[in-house]
Amino acid sequence: MRAFSVSAFKGLDTRLATEIADPQTARVAKNVYLSKGRTWKTRPGSRKILEVPPESRGLYAVDGVLRAVAPQGNAALWAYQRPNFWLDFVEGSDAIDEYIDAEIYGVPSAASGAQPYLAIRRGNQVQHHWVKSRLDNPGDAEVTRVFPGFVPSGGLIKLAQKIFALDNSRGAVRFSSTAFGPDNWTEEFDAGILPVQQHGTGDLQVRALGIFQGRLVVFFESQIQIWAVDPQPENFFLVETMNGPGTAAPALVEAVLGDIFFFSRGGFRSLTTQRITGETLEGDIGAPIASLTDQLDPATATHGVWWQRLSLYVAAFGSRCFVFTYDRATKVTGWAEWEFPFEVERFVVVGDRLYARSRDAVYEISDYLLTDDNGADIEWEWQSQHQHLNSPGTLKNFHALTLNQSGDCTVSMASDPGRPSFISPVYNTSGVTVPWQKIPFPTVSTAVSVALSGKGQWQLDGFTLHFNPLGV
Repeated sequence: MRAFSVSAFKGLDTRLATEIADPQTARVAKNVYLSKGRTWKTRPGSRKILEVPPESRGLYAVDGVLRAVAPQGNAALWAYQRPNFWLDFVEGSDAIDEYIDAEIYGVPSAASGAQPYLAIRRGNQVQHHWVKSRLDNPGDAEVTRVFPGFVPSGGLIKLAQKIFALDNSRGAVRFSSTAFGPDNWTEEFDAGILPVQQHGTGDLQVRALGIFQGRLVVFFESQIQIWAVDPQPENFFLVETMNGPGTAAPALVEAVLGDIFFFSRGGFRSLTTQRITGETLEGDIGAPIASLTDQLDPATATHGVWWQRLSLYVAAFGSRCFVFTYDRATKVTGWAEWEFPFEVERFVVVGDRLYARSRDAVYEISDYLLTDDNGADIEWEWQSQHQHLNSPGTLKNFHALTLNQSGDCTVSMASDPGRPSFISPVYNTSGVTVPWQKIPFPTVSTAVSVALSGKGQWQLDGFTLHFNPLGV
């Protein structure tokens, strides 16, 4: 009897027919992720840690403390202030319809802490607010609104001692004064307009801003511009223009280890790769899952975040997330899918922990947590590609399977590459089955796929198929 082992796994890949795909990749990977050790693990658990007022919006962190923004004047909201959560109150009692972005400006101090500069939406109007100090009473009056002299839209970026923002009235990018701070957008020779439209083609509405290797990145829907910026505007210059890639999902633009990941035309892309390959998606980071993402509506994207602890880029479309492992030291990359029991509106990372806001609650997401909120086990599913054991098209007599795993799972086999979802009866197993216990699966086929599912914590280090070649 012969044996064929698979380990050192790679990520989800749905590009090729299952019998000719890389045997180390996965056909299905739901609620699991590829670790830096190239094993598969159940996704981190979650738990609700805060109920937040429905009048508040957003989630961001300042000095390691979670914060949200709320309208000034409602004294009842004071009850929500606590050491691990703080409300920033902005001028005006009108409801806040949407939190857009925050950048931290100024030097933190014991008296006032860091100073978040916020973009929010009230009705059809985007407003800027600079919260220069924490209010001890939400009923206190403090002028926070900034009138920049243009119609703001979209997000913010802090770079070169300036705040850069989108100007909806002119389809431009504006920058604040270095000398006088982010509440001055009109100072001559120090604040002004970045002339992005002079170099643009096609749809000239600016969609998002990012930072790439210390330079400002301006995203249109079908173009990307990279600008060198400086505290002195006369030193600004256009570095590079890329036509073709762009984004209509600004919430998913995220800086990742000197790169930028973003979503464009139905697929995830890397700015570094796009500078080399151009418009094509093939060869970019999102190519392995393009069949899963090509029909996604970019308007449904809610937020993307880089989680350094697990080397994960997590891109949320409501409760559904696409998760990309990216570890440059070990050169491990790979996709998986997650489903949370709540709709993700916003992520933020504080230390090792990932937090998510969902409506009027904040959830902690951590690999230290073994279940979801209220102790619910995490249901997961994983399936390998069809393994032809280096002899495609040749019949084999498969006898058994052994697993190198921890945790409980249900095992089944798919023996028809033409029908990868057609699987054999299930077999329940727990822990390592090597070498004492072989799972019997007598099957004659050219290739088989291992399908595993379960609840709770689980890790797969590898598996081995035991077979005899039939030579026909």
